[in-house]
Amino acid sequence: MKTNDSLRWPGMRWSSVLTLLLLLVSMPAGAQYFGRNKPSYRVFDFNVYQTPNFEIYHYMNNDSVLNMLAGRNEAWYRHHQAIFRDTITERNPIIVYETHAEFQQTTAVSGMLGESTGGVTEAFKKRVVMPLFPSFAQTDHIIGHEMVHVFQFNMLTVGDSLLKLSDIRNLPLWMVEGMAEYFSIGSVDPHTAMWMRDAVLSDDIPTLKDMSRGYKYFPYRYGQAVIAMIGKTWGDSVIVPLFRETAIYGYQKALNNILGYDEKTISGLWKAVMTNTYKPLLTDTLDIQTGKKIIFSKNAGKMNLSPVVSPDGKYIVFLSERDVFSLDLFLADAASGKIIRKLSSRINRNEIDALSFLESAGAWAPDSKHFAFVVFSEGKNKLVIMNVERRRSIKEIELPGLPAINNPSWSPDGRFIAISGMKDGSSDLFLFEVETGQVKRLTSDSYAKLQPSWSPDGRFLAFVTDRPLPGQRPRFRHDFYNIALLDVDNPGGERILELFTGARNMNPLFSGDGSSIYFLSDRDGFRNLYRYETEADTIWQMTRYMRGITGITAHAPAVSIARETGDIVYSYYAERSYSIYSAGGDEFRETGVDRNDIDFTAATLPPFAHLSQNIVDSSLLSEYATSVIEKQEFKPVPYRPKFKLDYISNTSVGVAAGRMGTGMAGSVTAIFGDMTGDNQIYSVVSLNGEIYDFGGQIAYINQKRRLKWGASVSHIPNYFGSVAASVDTLNIDDELVPVNRVDMN
Repeated sequence: MKTNDSLRWPGMRWSSVLTLLLLLVSMPAGAQYFGRNKPSYRVFDFNVYQTPNFEIYHYMNNDSVLNMLAGRNEAWYRHHQAIFRDTITERNPIIVYETHAEFQQTTAVSGMLGESTGGVTEAFKKRVVMPLFPSFAQTDHIIGHEMVHVFQFNMLTVGDSLLKLSDIRNLPLWMVEGMAEYFSIGSVDPHTAMWMRDAVLSDDIPTLKDMSRGYKYFPYRYGQAVIAMIGKTWGDSVIVPLFRETAIYGYQKALNNILGYDEKTISGLWKAVMTNTYKPLLTDTLDIQTGKKIIFSKNAGKMNLSPVVSPDGKYIVFLSERDVFSLDLFLADAASGKIIRKLSSRINRNEIDALSFLESAGAWAPDSKHFAFVVFSEGKNKLVIMNVERRRSIKEIELPGLPAINNPSWSPDGRFIAISGMKDGSSDLFLFEVETGQVKRLTSDSYAKLQPSWSPDGRFLAFVTDRPLPGQRPRFRHDFYNIALLDVDNPGGERILELFTGARNMNPLFSGDGSSIYFLSDRDGFRNLYRYETEADTIWQMTRYMRGITGITAHAPAVSIARETGDIVYSYYAERSYSIYSAGGDEFRETGVDRNDIDFTAATLPPFAHLSQNIVDSSLLSEYATSVIEKQEFKPVPYRPKFKLDYISNTSVGVAAGRMGTGMAGSVTAIFGDMTGDNQIYSVVSLNGEIYDFGGQIAYINQKRRLKWGASVSHIPNYFGSVAASVDTLNIDDELVPVNRVDMN
């Protein structure tokens, strides 16, 4: 909890003070981020959409997106209610922002929020605060994940006399977040499975004690795998009782009480299950990558992401935490991997708040001299065009009507930059004309449009969409992505390619001659590179890696092609780090594959079969196989700010009696706020001595606009005293006797 020094007042005599505070909290965007205030650029006028179990706080104009959110919240509530066997008695608040940049400005959460924060659930009001994401699957996963936390907090705060909110300190993060991931994704998850296969190949499977000591082992991924193993071995119904026992007694005693084994035994079992399950699938234990490893931990960082090779094949721009403090943009020689210079970073650029790094890569101009990338600036995504040789920004462009953009792609003639942008809660494709600054919308529907890529003749865009093929239904898991083609001159001519239907097919790229489309797919549970030959309508598998070609998330671009040379660069995950490889197109050994050959065995978290009660996987698949819940009892209601408790400190009170008299001492601090956090009241009461020694303060802060203001009233006693010495006389038996006199006040 951050406090402002201007709210702490020096001791005063018995008096009351009323002070008006005007706080300009929006610091220069380029200020160092240590100790920095949260930026605020927009006024959000929230409305409330009420459903049977939720109140959705929003400012959207798109009714179809709003109804989708309402329906999915109710569906997730039904799913988690069956697992937790619990009911939330009051409508739960969900605060939704249209873009991640706007979500980062929220006043409902006091701390700074980075791009990697997908959503937040807080304890007292059980508020879920989250943005919309470019695809339905991403948004839906966050709803499901955060809803688990709502039920977890409900368990800790309502109804159970043995549980209290402070018990959260007994819960290791791997259990809290792993449970949320397993309940919202299930055990069929290619991305987490990739991490677990890496742990097996690297012989680096942690114990539960290792995972509880710190963040070396990412609690979301490793926690999901452990909870999946427990659920599939002992039955999904034991997970909630295990969580409850852990909150009361700690995880080590809870394992004994619920599962009948200690931590060491469970850790050994998990390691054995992981090894025995995955080893038969890991046919190439050496996992040799095609090409040369050019950027890795020895010359850069452990996270080297989103590589983009220049059209002439000479340079690579990539993201890396090489300089420790943040992910920065670097330029490297494509042949040797030698770092030439840092291009941009959140720290050294005064005009931006942060780079957009999580699921977006930049784009080279056809001249191989200019580079475009996306940043956060003044509450929006903006496009920055940089002269790479001079390391100088030529333009910082705010695209009108597009507060959220990602994955720019420069046209072969240099005239346009294709962008995936979010408007009114939906993602579509747009064209930005570099010279005029005009923006043209190419698509307009509710399906996601991601990762656009130009054909060499500039006629087509290949992109990723969650639009299904006719008759397509989930068979193996609930989310999928298809690759589609769009005729730029005829935007209505969108065509979905039938490539591994039901898998995540992503990152499409045209070959230099336009005859093929390269793409990434997890159709067999591994994340590998494929080539689709358009004229022959055939698919070729180019890699057979045991881990995967990937970025931080499964949605991040991870491969790039030099249009003039055909060289391919890609980021590869191994040994808990990301390295960048470069290879000629003819270095890959291709094998033909059938478009219907889909198998998610390797994408499944061990054990492969449910040995006991299967609630999570079966419920998730059936839930997604049905349509979104129909609109029922959904209605808009006006937003009326009401103050409720946000935080209360540990209270203390005491009474003492003695020769100096009887006194009391105690204090309590509390913070109250409305649902969106625009209005907050800070209060403190303190007593130390007699009743007239009462002290207290009430402060009000209004955070709705960029100009914050507040008022404070305080009543703080100030003790003072005096000592005086003198010579006096004392009458003893009618005789005056001289004495020393000391007066104390």
